[in-house]
Amino acid sequence: MTRVLRIITSADPRAGGPIEGARRLGEVWARQGHRQDLLTLDPPDEFHLPDYPGAIVPLGPPRGRDPRQLYRYSPAMVPWLQRHARGYDAVIVSGLWRYGARGAARRRRWPAGRCPISSFRMACSTHGFAGRCRSSISASS
Repeated sequence: MTRVLRIITSADPRAGGPIEGARRLGEVWARQGHRQDLLTLDPPDEFHLPDYPGAIVPLGPPRGRDPRQLYRYSPAMVPWLQRHARGYDAVIVSGLWRYGARGAARRRRWPAGRCPISSFRMACSTHGFAGRCRSSISASS
């Protein structure tokens, strides 16, 4: 079984787009015997997708209009990644311009072969993935 961690801003289906794609991929991979967990920047008291086949870890701040809340800054994200990232075979970052990408880049060093994959090549330079990975980054375009 391959374990994938997807870092995504929200698991709220009302957000559409990224979560719908992640949800469908998670369902397909589950039928193939793999597992995709979601690390979201939703507030911990929000529960979305009760039938999702993997774990959903909400680490975000409460909703509000403060700039850190709008950016979805989460001081709990990097420590969580330090403790749990080694348990995954791959990490996918969805959403380049929110704290999810920055938080993934702030993890000290990624184990060989587990550097985050982003859908934008710019993540390497914008968020500093390249200097924190033991192996080269493969990013889809």
